Amino acid sequence: MSKVFLPLREVKPGMRIAETILNDYGSIVISEGTILDDHMIKKLFNLNYSKVRVVEKENNFSSSEISESFNTSYNASVNCFKSVLYDAAVGKNLNMDKVDKVVTSVVARLDEKRDIVRCINQIKSADQYTYTHSINVSLLCMLLGKWMGFSKDKLLMLVQAGLLHDIGKSKVPKEILNKPSKLTPDEYEEIKKHTVYGYRMLEKEPEIDREIRIAVLMHHEREDGSGYPTGAKGDKISMMAKVIAVADIYDAMTSNRYIERKRVLLRYFI
Repeated sequence: MSKVFLPLREVKPGMRIAETILNDYGSIVISEGTILDDHMIKKLFNLNYSKVRVVEKENNFSSSEISESFNTSYNASVNCFKSVLYDAAVGKNLNMDKVDKVVTSVVARLDEKRDIVRCINQIKSADQYTYTHSINVSLLCMLLGKWMGFSKDKLLMLVQAGLLHDIGKSKVPKEILNKPSKLTPDEYEEIKKHTVYGYRMLEKEPEIDREIRIAVLMHHEREDGSGYPTGAKGDKISMMAKVIAVADIYDAMTSNRYIERKRVLLRYFI
């Protein structure tokens, strides 16, 4: 793969970043492999970057490679879920019509295994991570649930649980949730409460099945009992929670934080 430095004024949407761009504090601005769009290029201008290293033209793949229908549906789901999270953050009840709309959109892509994984690995934006992560986890849960032979009803529940798994983070102070530096022990304990916050929020929604609430509560439990919030282990952990945990970790490791491992992990899904 050939890399070249280009003046920022010559960088165009669809070009691929060849090396991770860090700010003065060591935080990621844009990760290697990211496909640039107008918003990202403007962001680089605003941050006073003058040039960036990109993959040479013959190796670039443009945003047109992402399925147009998937991209449209995905962005609509992200925008819809943004409003769900906003309502939750200000203390409103969850808009279950919007939740169901996103779940329906996800399940509609049940037979697009390769396209789903390829697309969610191309659509990576640090600015949108809070929202895209929930959509990605629900998509990955659907693929895993199908592979595991879940019934249609169980699959719908799994997708909904995957979508809502981090809903409790809407109750975590933003200054902690978005902190770029290392969390203090107290801040980490607050972050960990998001599973309980999510469970309690979903308790107020009669349409949410108990199995979904339990999966949201337990998605950070681990087989050896080292997880939270209860330290459950083995078969004491909800199967849905175990599936969500795999999807959650996969999406995190293929995000900007673990970009180098993306291609290796991708093989397990295709």
